Amino acid sequence: MGKLLLLAVAKEAIPKSTKGVIAISAIKSIDVARAALAISLTQNKSEETSAKMGFRRSGITATAFSISGDFIPSIQQWVASALEIAKTDGIICGSFADSGAVVGATREALAQVMLKAVGLNIAGKIGIAYCNENLAVAVLIGIGLMDLNDVAVGLGHRAVERVTEHS
Repeated sequence: MGKLLLLAVAKEAIPKSTKGVIAISAIKSIDVARAALAISLTQNKSEETSAKMGFRRSGITATAFSISGDFIPSIQQWVASALEIAKTDGIICGSFADSGAVVGATREALAQVMLKAVGLNIAGKIGIAYCNENLAVAVLIGIGLMDLNDVAVGLGHRAVERVTEHS
């Protein structure tokens, strides 16, 4: 069931021209946000790799990584991981502006889920996507409190002007 939802979200995130050819210039900020959310919904590495390849074909660069732990003490580690993985996976080229955009969008997404998660253990995924000067970071977490689990989603966006091209 989760795979069907992921495919539906991923298809929505990839605009097409009238001839069926992917129109990279048609990709807007909401499409990049959908891609970040879709990749954060992946349940395993094979789904994540498949989603990355699909987004890459459409012109969107995306990546994701798993997070877990006590929410407040882990924030700094998750933000640092988002920055490192964004650099490693080619989402950003490592400039000061790019790095600031990833850190800011990640902190914004985490802040949106903080009220539900503060003081509790969480597990989930952070998805990052970039295309056409739009960077989006999505946080999807499950919040554990004995048998009473909750779910929260946060999304941050930044506009980043590309000064130098990267792969």
